[in-house]
Amino acid sequence: MPASFYPICLARIRDRTMVGTATPERVQVAGRTAWARVHGLATLIIGGNLPAELTADPEALTRAVGAAVFAGGRRIEPA
Repeated sequence: MPASFYPICLARIRDRTMVGTATPERVQVAGRTAWARVHGLATLIIGGNLPAELTADPEALTRAVGAAVFAGGRRIEPA
């Protein structure tokens, strides 16, 4: 995952955060959390540590995990 993904995480979190509800520090923590989750997923995929049925389409899996990360605990509808 390129290092440029981190600014994307921050921008996405800022876009989804209502003005005044999160401090800049909380946005930074949320950004690092999202980055770490996606980086961890990439590491699991590359290392062969996930069942084959999950990694048959790694891009779809990454999109699904990214959606879950950015949903912030809200219910996620199936694709």
